[in-house]
Amino acid sequence: EKTHPLALLQRRMVLTDAPALQMIDFTRKETLRQIRAHFATELAQRSPAWGDDVSALIATIISVESWDQFRNTFGRSPQQTRRAWVQSIEALFAGD
Repeated sequence: EKTHPLALLQRRMVLTDAPALQMIDFTRKETLRQIRAHFATELAQRSPAWGDDVSALIATIISVESWDQFRNTFGRSPQQTRRAWVQSIEALFAGD
C-alpha cells in the first residue's frame, strides 16, 4: 500500500527510461528468488518444471500490477486482496 504509487510510476517510466526497466526486472527476479526460498520445501516435492511454473505464477499473483487491479480496478480491500492471493497460492499447491 505504501510503496504502490512509486512502483506504478516506475512502470509508467519504462517506455522512456531503460534504467527503470532494469530496476523492474531486478525487482521481479528478486521476488522470484524470495518465493523459491520461502516455498522451497513445497517446491522440492514436485518436478523442477512444476516449481518454476508455480513460482512464476505466485510472482504474478502478488505483483504490483495485480495489487493495482485488485485495489483500484476491482475495488477490493487489502484484506480481500490478501484473502484472494492466499487462496490462489494454496490452490496452486493443492492441485496436480
